[in-house]
Amino acid sequence: MKKPIDKDAFDFGHRLQELRQARGLTQEEVANRLGLHTKTISAYENNDRFPKYEILKKLATLYNASTDYILNHDKRTSLYLDDLPPTKQKLIVKIFEAIRTEYEEESD
Repeated sequence: MKKPIDKDAFDFGHRLQELRQARGLTQEEVANRLGLHTKTISAYENNDRFPKYEILKKLATLYNASTDYILNHDKRTSLYLDDLPPTKQKLIVKIFEAIRTEYEEESD
């Protein structure tokens, strides 16, 4: 029987599971994309195993998150735009800046 997850304590496996589910992926799909066995992904999510650094980097790229976020070193989520064309990257930055400006004006 699994012990209940303490939401206040950091749980590496739970963080990986949340990221995977947020992207609508199954463990099998993640395993296939990374060239691993589904049991390995399951072991990561159940805190039975910890990935090597190279796999951790691949998980971060797949989940569009920083390794710091996955390891709970940084509470902020990162947004990587590397796979988008420069024009789309600029558009997203402009949208973000507009949202930030609006938020700051509402906070005043």
